[in-house]
Amino acid sequence: MIARDRCALVSAAPLGTLTPMNQRPPQSHALRRYALIFYWVAMFVGTHWPKIEKYAPDELWLIPHADKLIHATLYAGWVSVWWWLLSAGGTHLSAAATNWLIAGGVAYAILDESTQLIVGRTPDVKDWTADVVGILAAVTILQTWQRRRARHQTR
Repeated sequence: MIARDRCALVSAAPLGTLTPMNQRPPQSHALRRYALIFYWVAMFVGTHWPKIEKYAPDELWLIPHADKLIHATLYAGWVSVWWWLLSAGGTHLSAAATNWLIAGGVAYAILDESTQLIVGRTPDVKDWTADVVGILAAVTILQTWQRRRARHQTR
């Protein structure tokens, strides 16, 4: 009976928290989840749209390696939205959570690049490298921000 009651406590709340099933998570959690879903779908569509380059303004290609910058920015944003979701309610992400976020991002970048063949696009190790650079840059910035925020809150 006790074990069954413990199972009933698990909800769609952020990792590491237990909420009774009849209690809805705060509104910001739902907003953050929807933001992640929207961002992820938009990113997937953008990286899998056949010949998407023809929709970009011509000026964009004047920037050297513009496509790599776009990849890094997309994945930095993806990790940032994940971070925003996981840190809802003022939760600080642990080193383990951060490592899982990096590992998940790297694995998803591999999947993302390899499935581009399906729509006639060319997977590229350099694109994957740019994805990973974006992930690591965002995590580094967010960790620094989290540490500074924690120091200011303890003062």
